Amino acid sequence: MVRMSRSLPPLLEPVVRRFCFMVETAMANGTRALYLYGSVCRGDYIAGWSDIDHLYCDFLDFLWRETFAACYGVSRRISEAYR
Repeated sequence: MVRMSRSLPPLLEPVVRRFCFMVETAMANGTRALYLYGSVCRGDYIAGWSDIDHLYCDFLDFLWRETFAACYGVSRRISEAYR
């Protein structure tokens, strides 16, 4: 389930929601959180120039290599989808 603590620019909301869904789908176990930081949070995001900085946290991750591979795959797919 995606819960956002603040609203996003309309252009970014579907991208961030899709990314969150992809991470939830890839990660079946553990408590996790995604944090956005950088220009999106500061309010100075520039479409076509800025990236979307994120931090993934899995507090119950005992298989960190598999988690890293899954997160990398999600990041790669979302980047390719929104180039």
